[in-house]
Amino acid sequence: MTNTRRFIIRAVSMILAVALPLFPLASNGQPPRKSLTNPDYESFEASAIEFVVNGEGELFQVKADGCPRCPSELLLPKRAMNIVMGDSVLSIDEAVRYQGSFALVTVEHQTGMVMKVTLPEIVLERKEGLQ
Repeated sequence: MTNTRRFIIRAVSMILAVALPLFPLASNGQPPRKSLTNPDYESFEASAIEFVVNGEGELFQVKADGCPRCPSELLLPKRAMNIVMGDSVLSIDEAVRYQGSFALVTVEHQTGMVMKVTLPEIVLERKEGLQ
C-alpha cells in the first residue's frame, strides 16, 4: 500500500507541476477588450474643410485649413471615405455645399489617408409666431 500511495502522490504532483503553469496562459487567451481609442486612426479638428473634386465630380483631395495637428493640410481620401453629418452619409455633391465649414477629419495612421469627415449637424428650428 505504501508503493501505491507513493505512486498516487507522485502522479498528482506531476499533474500539478504541469497544469499550474498553464493557468496563466489560459487567462491570456481571452479576446481583447474593445477600446474607445483605436491606435489605427486619429481624428483632428479642422476650422475649415474643402473638398477638391476633379472635372468628373470625383473627390481626389481633402484640404483641412486651420488644422495644426493634421499630418498635412492637403490629404488624400480613401476610396471608401465617408462624409457624415449627424446620422446621414453625404454624397460629394451634397458635401461641397459645406465648403469652409468646421469638420472633424479622421486619418488612418498607416496610410495618412482620410477615412471619414464629420461635419457639424445644423438644426434649424422655426419658432412659433416668427416668419
